[in-house]
Amino acid sequence: MGADIDPFDLSAAYLRRAQGDLQAFMEGLAARLEPALPDAVAVTRKRKGLFSSEMRTTAIAVTTSVGLLTLSIDGGRLAATRTSVVRGVAIGSKAMTVPDWLDELSRSIGTTGLATEEARASLYAFLVS
Repeated sequence: MGADIDPFDLSAAYLRRAQGDLQAFMEGLAARLEPALPDAVAVTRKRKGLFSSEMRTTAIAVTTSVGLLTLSIDGGRLAATRTSVVRGVAIGSKAMTVPDWLDELSRSIGTTGLATEEARASLYAFLVS
């Protein structure tokens, strides 16, 4: 899978994958990204309820060479942002569409080298399954 993933295909795959249950989409994406990029991915989980032992993924943050890509879920809606970071300081944040976020994530993983080919393959397999 050396070639870039076509952004249209990625958007279509996202729409098919997330169509049913956004929470399940977040859980699945976190489960794929955490082991593939352990040093670059931070997953935030919160309890489902006050006395519940069940945890839910509420945000996925991926550190890239140009900043921080964050995908979060709140009130049944996904929010995607890109934060520019210079020397550890956030200097700006921009909201994006989820397909654009996934495309940027895929490109960012692709530019880090062969060590993350497994991460790109994992992301692609998750979206098209």
